[in-house]
Order: sequence, then C-alpha cells, then structure tokens
Amino acid sequence: MKFIKSIFFVFLVAIACAVNTDNLVALVQIFRHGERTPIEFYKNDPFKDHWGDLGTGQLTNEGRRQLYVLGQYTRQRYSQWLPQKYNKIFFRAETTDVDRTHISGQSYLYGLFPAIDDQIWLENVNWQAIPLHPADPKIVAFTFTTCLQVLLKNLLATDEFVKINKENADLYAYLSKNTGNNVSDIYSIISIYDALYIENNAGLDLPKWTQKVFPDPMKDLYAFYFKTLTYTAQLKRIYVGTFLNEIVEYFEKMAADASSAPKFQVYCAHDNNVAAILDSFASFEPPYPPEFGSTIWLELRKTINDIPYVNVWSKNGDNVTQISINGCDLDCPLYDVKSKLKEILVDVDTVDKECSSIIKKH
Repeated sequence: MKFIKSIFFVFLVAIACAVNTDNLVALVQIFRHGERTPIEFYKNDPFKDHWGDLGTGQLTNEGRRQLYVLGQYTRQRYSQWLPQKYNKIFFRAETTDVDRTHISGQSYLYGLFPAIDDQIWLENVNWQAIPLHPADPKIVAFTFTTCLQVLLKNLLATDEFVKINKENADLYAYLSKNTGNNVSDIYSIISIYDALYIENNAGLDLPKWTQKVFPDPMKDLYAFYFKTLTYTAQLKRIYVGTFLNEIVEYFEKMAADASSAPKFQVYCAHDNNVAAILDSFASFEPPYPPEFGSTIWLELRKTINDIPYVNVWSKNGDNVTQISINGCDLDCPLYDVKSKLKEILVDVDTVDKECSSIIKKH
C-alpha cells in the first residue's frame, strides 16, 4: 500500500512541479540513499536482532521504493528535456562504494529510465541494466579521512564546542546510563539517534527511557552535527571543496561546448554530502537531518544572450525549495558562482598537500 501511495503521489505532484527546460544546458543531481537499517546499535539496544540477515547499514525495501519514486519524480520534473531512452552520451551516474548507495542508485535509475521498445530484453520486464560508476572518493567524500578527523578533533577542542558539551552534560550522562555507550560529546550521540530514528520509523516500541530525550532534544544536536562537518572554510575545502570544484569545472566546460560531456550527471551519496553542499551555499540554517532520498538539483542554464547561470533546488521529503548560493541571485551567473565559492573550491592534488601538512602538524 505504501508503494502504491508513493507512485500516486509522484504522478499528482511531480507533473505539477515540472520545470521549464527551454534554456537548460546541463544538470547535476546528488541525492542521499534510501531508508536503511541502523549502521550500528547502542550497547543496550533491544532491537539488535530485529533486522535478521539484512545486517547493518543495508537498504530496506522501503529504501528501494523511495529511490525508485525519486527517479520517477526527476523524470517528471525534467520531462521536456530528458530523452525517453537511456543513452550514455546524455547521462552518467556515479555512486559511493557501499551497498546502500549502489542499490539506491539502481533503484533510482529504474524509475528514471525504464526500458522501452527495443531496450526491453525480457518479456514483461521493463528494468534495464544501466552503468553505475564508482565515484572517486577524493571527490565525493563520504568517510572520515585522517585529515578530517584531525580537523574535527581540533574543532571540538575550541571554547565554543567545550561550552556546547558542558551545556549538554546532563543529556550525555542520561544517554550513557541508558544506552550503555560512553556519551561524552556531540559525536557520541549520532549512532544512538540514528538507531532510534530508524527503529521508530519501523514501528518498533522504543524503550520508555527514550521518551525523555527522543526525538527532542537529541534531534537538535543530531542536526547540528551535520553543520560541524563544514563549520569552517578549511573544513569545507577538505570535505566538499573537490566536489564543488568538479561541478563548477563541468559547468564551465558545458557552457563552452554543450556536447563536450554528458548533459546529466548523477551522484548517489549520503546525508553528509547533501548537508555539506547546502551549508557551503549558506543555505543550511537552521541545520536539519537530510531525509532518506533527499536531493539537490544544480541546473546550468543560459540567458537569451548566451550568458550561463545556475539554479539550485533542494528537495527534502515533500518540500522542494529553490536556494541561493551564498546570497547570490537565484539565477546566479556562473562566474558569480565561482566567485562566491572561491575560498573553498580546490582540486584533489591541493587537498592532498594541505592534508599532509595538517596531519604532520598533528
């Protein structure tokens, strides 16, 4: 029933939200994977065995449906621009290298490009295999590198974060007592909140002690965690600068020659990635936990005078919002995009050098 309702929603809402694509040159989309099982359980978690053989951090069937629906939604949104048939000249998809993003990516691709006509290779089956390439982990950051860990450790040692931890000492003590985990800072609550959130969504009866802290006040700290990953210009450079640099260079290339690369590039990634991009655009205040299947579309368009500009849209749950890049006009000229982000745009080689220096000093 949930699946049927999701599909019905797509065809009612997505058509109404279809955008004008007359001057659309290129499109980049990045999205979070679908619903998954908890990545880890707290020590006293009563639901450690609930997921059976599925294991931790794995996509659920609802997660597959969410991304299938996102693919359909995206097809409807750009219906006048997308070709009916998949072809590699027009489209390229990449994913981080974990099971949940690989499967989410394939589910999304099924919704975006179902097989039609001569693409149907098996009777009564409209699924087709579409390449889902591995993303360069140095560009689409996901795991916490040694470099990032050092910077975050230094951040937690600042007066501001020492104060935050002091203000939440009672919460940490309460969580330590009831979860069996050692909760001592904002990062200690992440896996606990994540497990409680997923278990609650699954309809499980959470322990009574959670009523005092879940979702609030834990949710505010959990949301703030995402902001810490890009809290300073240096953190932005290290964590998301290479990805934004790749997008800007891609848009510059496509603005000069629209046939030089695939017109539509997709990245299947994580909540960290979505939040980091929004925060780097100064469009993540107040911070919030990106929902499963949340997405960002970055559109390269051209004016009638052939001047390239960028539109950015964010979808979290059912809420679709156009956002500004660091205060730029919603129709932000491409050269202004580069100027607004110049402090954090960086190539892989430069990040490697900066990180070597950071680690040595540590």
